Amino acid sequence: MCNSANCTHVYTPNKPATLSTEDQASLWADIKATRKALAARVTFLEGLGFIDEAVAEDQQMIKLEALTRGLWARFRVL
Repeated sequence: MCNSANCTHVYTPNKPATLSTEDQASLWADIKATRKALAARVTFLEGLGFIDEAVAEDQQMIKLEALTRGLWARFRVL
């Protein structure tokens, strides 16, 4: 749920979802699309000869990783 050491969130699998099925599917599709964009960006940068450190510092990679983290955070609380 969250990364806090004293987290009080309790996961209950029978809890009704806060989003509709269509919204959940849309969110999942966004996650998949962002992951594909990340993989494509890594391939592109490696093709240019960037090393791992340079890939990690690329502004587009930082933006895509932040977007992915945000989408996963939204997905986890459903």
